Amino acid sequence: IILLSYVVFASSQDWCNTPWCPPDTHVGCNHDGSFHPGCRRPAAVNFTAANIEHILNRHNTLRSLTAVGHTLGRDGNLPTAVRMAQIRWDPTLAHLASLNARRCQVVQDRCRNTDEFNFSGQNLGTSFFLGNIGNELLINTVIDLWFNQRVNTLTSDINNIVPGRLFDVGHFSTLVNERQTHVGCGGVFYDQDSGGFMWRVGLLACNYAFSNIGGMSVYRTGAIGSECVLGTDDTFPGLCTLDEPINPNE
Repeated sequence: IILLSYVVFASSQDWCNTPWCPPDTHVGCNHDGSFHPGCRRPAAVNFTAANIEHILNRHNTLRSLTAVGHTLGRDGNLPTAVRMAQIRWDPTLAHLASLNARRCQVVQDRCRNTDEFNFSGQNLGTSFFLGNIGNELLINTVIDLWFNQRVNTLTSDINNIVPGRLFDVGHFSTLVNERQTHVGCGGVFYDQDSGGFMWRVGLLACNYAFSNIGGMSVYRTGAIGSECVLGTDDTFPGLCTLDEPINPNE
């Protein structure tokens, strides 16, 4: 009943006239949830409660590694974080991510902002398989691909992200941005002929509370968790607790 109520609520929004996007540019504008005509044998990825928990744990584990200084970047271990948020799930972000995925293309939408998340970020990625793909394998493969952009990431990127560096570090910097309080993901499986093989492709799309903005830091560096008002988390060292009062719009 809760899920049904959410679907009705999300689909009833006037996404074409949201104040947080130029008119008619929002991914939800006039989108009825159908797959793009170019999708071949598409099937939506239906995340179970266990899948969602896995997505959150994977994100928070990798964020924790970074916050405590155990993530190796291009010029050595990346610096520790003073106030990195712990991520929780948001169903509206997940719904909008699923609309992007239904195009069966790795192309970011022009706008996905909401009343709660005015500067929403996005990560997209695919994994190719011969045969069927499980949800957990798709989640692990794509999130790890995003995180592996750490090898391109300089300490200077953490202190001041610039648009010209986003191609090399954009997925990683979105994943570990200190303002990421929420995430929501969607996905699709589809067929793609390449190199003489018919591949089964899994596309994962995740929308976030915040996006990379040129001239801002990815996260502020210093003593681990020293600016977490409510202290750091026991399960994910270096991250603030879930109740930390962080507004991603400020």
